[in-house]
Amino acid sequence: MNTELAERDELILQFGSASIFLEEEEEEEEEARTVVSLLDITERKQAEINLKRREAILETISISAEKFLTAKNINEPVNDTLRLLCEATDASRVYIFKFHNSGDGKLLTSQTHESVKEGITSQIDNPELQNLDIISAGYNRWVKTFEKHEPIVGLIKDFPDSEKEILRAQDVQSISVVPIYVSEKLYGFIGFDECLYERSWSKPEIEDLQAVANLIAGAIVREENRKELVENEERLRSIINSTPLGSHVYEIIDGDLILIDANSSANMILGVDHRKLKNKNIKDIFPLIGFSSIADEFKNVATTGKSFTKDFIISGEGIFTGIFEFFAFQIKKNSMALFFRDITEQKKLELRIQKSEERFKLASQSTHDSIWDRDLLTNKIWWSANMNKIFDLDIGNTETDIKKWYELIHPEDLHRVEVGIKEAINGGKEYWSDEYRLLMGDGNYAYALDRGYIIRDKYRKPIRMVGSILDYTEKVRHEQDLIAAKEKAEEANRLKSGFISAMSHEIRTPLNIILGYNDLINEMYCDPANEEIQAYFNSITNNGNRLIDTITKILDISRIEAGEFPITLQPIPIKEIIDRTYYSMKILAEKKKLRLVFNPPAENISVLADPYCLENSLINLLNNAIKYSEKGKIEISLKKENKFAVCKIKDEGIGMSEDYQKHLFQTFSQEKVGINRPYEGVGLGLALTKKYCERMQAGIEIQSKQGSGTTVTLKLPLAK
Repeated sequence: MNTELAERDELILQFGSASIFLEEEEEEEEEARTVVSLLDITERKQAEINLKRREAILETISISAEKFLTAKNINEPVNDTLRLLCEATDASRVYIFKFHNSGDGKLLTSQTHESVKEGITSQIDNPELQNLDIISAGYNRWVKTFEKHEPIVGLIKDFPDSEKEILRAQDVQSISVVPIYVSEKLYGFIGFDECLYERSWSKPEIEDLQAVANLIAGAIVREENRKELVENEERLRSIINSTPLGSHVYEIIDGDLILIDANSSANMILGVDHRKLKNKNIKDIFPLIGFSSIADEFKNVATTGKSFTKDFIISGEGIFTGIFEFFAFQIKKNSMALFFRDITEQKKLELRIQKSEERFKLASQSTHDSIWDRDLLTNKIWWSANMNKIFDLDIGNTETDIKKWYELIHPEDLHRVEVGIKEAINGGKEYWSDEYRLLMGDGNYAYALDRGYIIRDKYRKPIRMVGSILDYTEKVRHEQDLIAAKEKAEEANRLKSGFISAMSHEIRTPLNIILGYNDLINEMYCDPANEEIQAYFNSITNNGNRLIDTITKILDISRIEAGEFPITLQPIPIKEIIDRTYYSMKILAEKKKLRLVFNPPAENISVLADPYCLENSLINLLNNAIKYSEKGKIEISLKKENKFAVCKIKDEGIGMSEDYQKHLFQTFSQEKVGINRPYEGVGLGLALTKKYCERMQAGIEIQSKQGSGTTVTLKLPLAK
């Protein structure tokens, strides 16, 4: 009889018993004895448990491997694998963590999958296990161990204190953690927690768990490869769909190339919806292919991956006619992509260009320019024979590399010329032109005017430039002479302005002294009752002030023309300026028995102007109105119009002829000239007022009719 005692404290005992009968010589009663034996079978039983677990783990590996191979995504088979492992290993908790880096380079880890035994708390939603800074959390030992491709195994009570806090919070008593490496890089780890008792993990178990980690690593590699393949296919499809080239995708089916997909550009180029061509043989789509070796070349592309490019003519009774350019390459085994475009028009253009070559060369000989022709595909350039005659160069009627042309351009002009040509070509322009210095045969530089026309194919791709170049030296020198003359005139004008300024100062200073002494003498010695003597003094004062006014106007014009007349635009209540001018000119008007009228608006109007320019403009205009009026009234009006203040000065004076109005704003201009002219002045008032207005960005308009008076309108911008 064999009996097993229950497992207790990991000690398993087996005992047995037997009855023995003894016979005595003496007549004693028969006696039975029992013999008991005990055997420790703990190791054997543990071995049996481990064996069953290993078998279960291996079975899990087998089942999971098949699932990983057939699953469309990795998450479902991973979850199933962890659930089976939890059962097979009899662990409390099985999980996967993945490593990743933070933005500042820290090594973080996050739990991605988990399976737990019934009654064990799940940690998959534990926020502390997401984006965990594993080094700062005290698990530097784990990282260093994983980097050696070694596991972390043991009882939590034996772990360093820095590692116990998080593990004990999850009730873990013993643990086995195996690193997962993907493509020789540490991906993460798979862990097995025991939360019910302190469990020891045998070396064979650890090896099995490492096999599980390798299985998951392989699945991750396959998943990444699958994703990369899908991304590549999507990228290829995106390229195919976005390219202006026609595109077909063919697969070898039963020995024939069959169309399985096409892009919209193919529909446009071929004029047939690809859905009508789908599942057709390439020989039916392009019939002449069937009678050439190209069909075999296409098959060779699909089977061997050897790409090729070819142009050939499709004509006759086929579906499509013309000249097509093909480019074929392998997508995957027995599958290829075919890109094509119709180059019929390009070939016709090339033929027309070829036929026009002779006409072009003949035409180049009949002009005084040198004709050039540049091939933008080969960067070769040809010049006509006139290049030798115009610039004394031995390069005419020859084709050379574009570098030869660039070597002739002055170094200071070369970069500008190159950039200009590139911008014209890349910017879709049709023409380019530039002026630059070109090295002649005698070693001197000539100014060249160069112009080119850019020729493009039907796809707007630049293929050629044709142009002409001529000697521009004489015109450039003439322009330089004009510039020098202009600068000389400007210098003379500056000197004139300086002279006028100096002379104005020299004249005005003694004149002011004369007028001052004139007034002083008048007060000290002149009898006011003596009208004749008083008239003499008044004449001196009036003519002196007239001379000062003339000098001031000449000086202002001179400073404005020299650009040395500063102004300050500022908000100004225009009514105040008009009032001040009105009262200063009223006495002069009354002397001529003229009525000076100002009807101010009710509202205050502020303009953006320079006080000096505005006041002197009004003085000049009122002075003219009074000067050229013998009767009637002079009316000043002011109002707002949109964003402007409009001031009008209307008189009933002699007016102006239409012919003279063409010269109104010219300096020293008067309708009646000569020493016998009836009105004083030198013709500076209107010219200077016009310049004041220009400086203030104001407008001035004059309406006049000879014998019927004049109306002057000032338009000044309102102050904001």
